[in-house]
Amino acid sequence: MIEPWLMMNWHRTMDWLLLAPTLSAQQALDWGLLNRVVPREDLEATVEDMAAKIAQIPLTTLMAVKNNVKRAWELMGMRVHLQVSHILTNMVGAASDVQARRAELTQSGMTPRDFVADSYMPPP
Repeated sequence: MIEPWLMMNWHRTMDWLLLAPTLSAQQALDWGLLNRVVPREDLEATVEDMAAKIAQIPLTTLMAVKNNVKRAWELMGMRVHLQVSHILTNMVGAASDVQARRAELTQSGMTPRDFVADSYMPPP
């Protein structure tokens, strides 16, 4: 899994992780989270076209490109990042304050986004 926020700058990353904004398709494209946006009615044809193009590439080339990109990400620290991210996620999930907040959310019956919006208190 690749963390989607790795494709964003620092400020957008913090916005994404701390505020969990709902993005339009255009915003997600602008933020680098999508490669393209197509109308719903064109989706299947677009996917079929992309798959047909990729199918023309020799398997050895596909494997080499995938391996090369994966290795480059690993050399930039991706493997270590994912390991640390997994450890931190488990640690955070075990913290008493996180468990208490999770219990509040469960008892509320709300979606996480609505729960956060409903419990937000602006600074004085």
